[in-house]
Amino acid sequence: MKKRPLIILSLLTILMLLSGCGVLNKLSTINDVDSMNGWMFQYNDATNDYSLFFGLQNSSGQWISADANVAIKIVNDNDEVVYEGQKHVTPSDFGTYSSQIAGERYMANVIIPAKDIKEGTAESGKVYFTVTGANFGFNEANCEALYCLPLADINITICNLPVEIEQKGYNGKLESKIAITEATYKIENNGMSSRADFEIRGEKLDGEDGMASMNVFAYRLLDSEGYLVDSGQVMLDPSLKVGDKFKDDSLTVYDLTPGESYTLEFVPFEY
Repeated sequence: MKKRPLIILSLLTILMLLSGCGVLNKLSTINDVDSMNGWMFQYNDATNDYSLFFGLQNSSGQWISADANVAIKIVNDNDEVVYEGQKHVTPSDFGTYSSQIAGERYMANVIIPAKDIKEGTAESGKVYFTVTGANFGFNEANCEALYCLPLADINITICNLPVEIEQKGYNGKLESKIAITEATYKIENNGMSSRADFEIRGEKLDGEDGMASMNVFAYRLLDSEGYLVDSGQVMLDPSLKVGDKFKDDSLTVYDLTPGESYTLEFVPFEY
């Protein structure tokens, strides 16, 4: 699972920009807790977990702590529920944090281990949560989860290697015979521009020398349901001669879907 870490909060003094902030007045007025303020959500790269922050204030505007239950649901931008659970906070979960905009605030830090959040198909979404105590409660609040939710892996199976591809001209004459012996790939999976970069290795076995247009083969990329999602051609070095080995990194496929499994096959190029 891959994540793009946001700025990490720590106790006492860290400058950061609070987002998703708001104020909710409590539904009950029995307890000293009067309002909830300054909530936000982030991923903590150093500890591989997530923090949901919120502050509590009394009727005098002082920042206070209290025992509370927190019901949390995280929904990514593709409407997948990637987390739903209950957390309990005590005064020991509160600490003083500072921001450039809001100054110091005394807030609860609700920790969610990264392993508890499901991998999905979008890395951003919203965190919905409800805070209740013995004598206070607030309506559901929400804040953004920006570029930090875990993404499901992308898998690509490369078929039938090694494979020999014969490329014939318009008249049916053999122009080149290419052996593809190995193909590897690297995935860039960030939810915005998921792609795969390939390196293909092989050898020219037969054919005409100096026929640049014939040192070519095609590829087809199919999804897990067998639908064709991408196709194209790979043009090898024009100076490639019979017996020459090649290493080509020109093939890149874009707009891959996190969590999807693909099949890549190499075939003759059709005019």
